[in-house]
Amino acid sequence: MGRKRGHGEGTVYQRPDGRWAAQIMLEYDPATRKQKRITLYGKSKKEIIEKLTQVLHEKQTGTLMEPSKITLGEWLERWLVDYMKPHLRQGTWEDYETIIRLHVKPTLGDVPLKKLHTADLQKLYMAKLESGLSSRRVRLIHVILHGALKQAVKEGLIARNVAEATKPPRAQKKPVQPLTPEQVKQFLAVPKDDPLYPAFLLALGTGLRRGEILGLRWQDVNLSTGLLQVRQSLVRTRRGLIFEEP
Repeated sequence: MGRKRGHGEGTVYQRPDGRWAAQIMLEYDPATRKQKRITLYGKSKKEIIEKLTQVLHEKQTGTLMEPSKITLGEWLERWLVDYMKPHLRQGTWEDYETIIRLHVKPTLGDVPLKKLHTADLQKLYMAKLESGLSSRRVRLIHVILHGALKQAVKEGLIARNVAEATKPPRAQKKPVQPLTPEQVKQFLAVPKDDPLYPAFLLALGTGLRRGEILGLRWQDVNLSTGLLQVRQSLVRTRRGLIFEEP
């Protein structure tokens, strides 16, 4: 083991395998009669010092979550806000938040992160499928958990990502049933003075999604060349309807 060097309230050292580590001492635990500590890991000295600085800041501000105590629900909330919100569209972020709030936290939210097992996640997937949730939504649960636990490993909160050993359900594509020529005629028989007729006709002729059609503006359409550009889409979020760029 490399020589340990103090860094503020923590100790930084290089392990025999080449990785860097840091330890932060916490308060005395009367139950075990030992002083609590947190161990962090990183690939470089720079990385481990950055992690150590962040943890020391959280300790000083009272926002530090001890790895032995943090639950899956607490970590998902932190991961969602600190790591995902800056990189996801608002609609996608709110979809993640809904999945976590409705489908993960009620079952596994109180489980300590360090005590979470692959079997816990596999049982969750199966239970959601049996409850009628689509395989697509269950796979999204897996994507969210895998990403959150992967970041937890990087943070040194857990040793491995238990989601990697699970088998999420395969995505089942619903068969597409295009309209027959006769159905197209019936569709176009809708009175042309209906205010939504242009939208119906556009959907039939282009295959655009509803949100893409509702997001169109005159500046997106060139009548002389017959070209149309999709520059935004109307989506429904918890805050109401908003426009998002594709």
